[in-house]
Amino acid sequence: MFRKKFRILIVFAIFLVAISSFASCCVASPITGFDPKTDSKSLMDNCLNMKYGQTGVESNGVYFSSAQIEYALAKSISMIASGNANTKFNIPDFRNCENSHGDDIDQTLSKSQYVDMANRYSNWTENHGQLPNYVGINVAGVPDISNTKALGIWLNVLSSYHETGQLPESVSTAYY
Repeated sequence: MFRKKFRILIVFAIFLVAISSFASCCVASPITGFDPKTDSKSLMDNCLNMKYGQTGVESNGVYFSSAQIEYALAKSISMIASGNANTKFNIPDFRNCENSHGDDIDQTLSKSQYVDMANRYSNWTENHGQLPNYVGINVAGVPDISNTKALGIWLNVLSSYHETGQLPESVSTAYY
């Protein structure tokens, strides 16, 4: 488990560099028929093999930009949590956020909190055509989380899901 957490941490660091270097004008092609149950596992596995500075990854013969990866992982959590793990969805061309920010404090999120975050993150992305600059937790006084910290949460949640077949009851943000 520690090795997997370390690998997720490395992928997260690579994404930080990739997101910061990825021009907002660059987009990948739309992706159709993404299966949240099986394709998210393949996408995560391919992300674990990303190289430093890479701005996307190929998974099952399809290229995903870093923005599409973040959206796909958040949307997969939403779909799995709502009982639609076998319902495929499309991934349009998305841009990265323009000004990622947030107070990335270490905390533990309950299942209801991270599912709510994933729902709002994916809905906002769909409505605006780009990743949000931050995502909040619906608890008064708790600071917002940057989209890069959110990526670490999505990776942690889905890693646990693919190991156990269940979404975790809580997730720590301390690793990211």
